[in-house]
Amino acid sequence: RFGGRIPPMLVVKAGRDANDGINESIDRFGAAARELHADVRVVTYPTAAHGFDLGPRTRRARAVVKETLRFLRARLARRLNVQERCATRAERASPLRFFASDDTPLIGVVLGSGPRGVVLAHASGADLCSWLPYARQLAVAGFRVLAYDSRPGLRADLDVAAAVEALRRTGSERVVVAGSSAGAAGALIGASSLASAPAAVVSLSAPASYG
Repeated sequence: RFGGRIPPMLVVKAGRDANDGINESIDRFGAAARELHADVRVVTYPTAAHGFDLGPRTRRARAVVKETLRFLRARLARRLNVQERCATRAERASPLRFFASDDTPLIGVVLGSGPRGVVLAHASGADLCSWLPYARQLAVAGFRVLAYDSRPGLRADLDVAAAVEALRRTGSERVVVAGSSAGAAGALIGASSLASAPAAVVSLSAPASYG
């Protein structure tokens, strides 16, 4: 829950910064942020010196500047709202908004409370409505549940990983991930990419290949 109090941050690190202590402090801050599952990203340009963004326009320097602008545009854009009518007015009134590692904005409905969390990833062509009835049952059983809208296309894994971290930093320390079809494939891949693995992953009819 403490990670939810830290505002979204992108920290750029120049690997050859000659100023004493800067990179060490960035490393310490990044490690502390990861422990809290905060929305903090550290981008490193290993061969760059201090102030590289004002120096030669290398490919990597341009990429870092583009990522910085993408990060800012995503977080300064108009916020997503839950549109699905399957959700009650109360459920729509308190959505959980979060971002994938490529800055895709995502939104979901959180039901229940407590440290035991469940992330539910839907199938291709579906939305959070496919999981919402079961999410309500899990909430009654004592779990805190996130049913969210994944992006269309092939990167459901990025959305799953972001959903797990969003639920963790807002109060659920122990999280199980469940997905169906393409969401199950995303759950398997996304869970394996996390620095701290979920408590369990449930794969319901994951395809052998997708896309």
